[in-house]
Amino acid sequence: MRILSVIGTRPQLIKASVITKAFLESGVEHSIINTNQHYDHELSDVFFQQLFPETINLKNLELKNLSEVNFISQCMHSLSNEFELLKPDLILCYGDTNSTVAAALTASKLNLKLGHVEAGLRDHSKERPEEKNRILTDNLSDLMFCPTPGAYKNLQMESKNINMGNFYFTGDVMRDIFIQSKDKFSCPKGVTEKNQDFCLFTLHRQENVDNKENLIQISEGINKLSKELTVYFPMHPRTEKMCKKFNVEFNCVPLKPLNYFEFQWMIEHAKLVITDSGGVQKETFFHGKKSLLIYSGKSGWEELQNIKAIVLVEAKENSIVTKAHKILENNSVDMSEIGNFFGDGNAANKIVQIACSEL
Repeated sequence: MRILSVIGTRPQLIKASVITKAFLESGVEHSIINTNQHYDHELSDVFFQQLFPETINLKNLELKNLSEVNFISQCMHSLSNEFELLKPDLILCYGDTNSTVAAALTASKLNLKLGHVEAGLRDHSKERPEEKNRILTDNLSDLMFCPTPGAYKNLQMESKNINMGNFYFTGDVMRDIFIQSKDKFSCPKGVTEKNQDFCLFTLHRQENVDNKENLIQISEGINKLSKELTVYFPMHPRTEKMCKKFNVEFNCVPLKPLNYFEFQWMIEHAKLVITDSGGVQKETFFHGKKSLLIYSGKSGWEELQNIKAIVLVEAKENSIVTKAHKILENNSVDMSEIGNFFGDGNAANKIVQIACSEL
């Protein structure tokens, strides 16, 4: 049996690292193709060094500095060659990125079995590219592994009208690695370990950074907050590019992209986390904290929204400041349902077991 994972971004590397270890323990042959969608060393190589077994079967694609359409088309072409060479019994893709949808489309065209890790999430946005990628990938998948009961219910509803593959509630592999790595979190360089009055801020979504007015509003809100507490900002390459284009400045302490252990330390010690990332809002909850999510519409993590572990805010200066202050007044969340929401920390093994039984 031969399994192939296609990854390309920071969150996908983290998810695939847990899956890789589970396949290695099971004795099943598992290979990885990295599309290099995140091509900076800090966003890619460091995660292989830190999280993966020493011996992995890895193939890197050289797809850099491409527009979205060109990336997907060239990625499909390269993946097609690799799939025909490797002839995998199952291809696994992760999340909702361009690498995800490129792998799904290519597998479908070649009539290869496809599994989707983190299936079933929906924010019901008609415009957001991630939502389009999720829906398309799920519709093309033979096996879907749902991280939450809400994601499973979404697929139950959709399967009434569409002929879909098999789907399972497995729990979230990000919870697996969080539990496994708690004793390894470490303070990154450039951060004062004794400073407990800081905010961790991340930003990368198209709707926030590619829209000049939104980026300006966000920067003005963050800059106001930076007068009250230190704001650490590990800037995404996309965000850095658009800040230069629009001449927007953040009065933050810049950080190089952080590795997994450093990033978790920052969340653990931050008084406030502000983000537009699906993964970061979830990781913040794992630490028992709320996150301020710069996001229009509903979050895909509906369980977190229902218990108010996520505070949604539009890209408006005053709203960001006002809601940030409310979180600072009370930044604790009810953790009693975490196992029901995200599983028992054994999601990767469940995925491996299901995949092997279905092939």
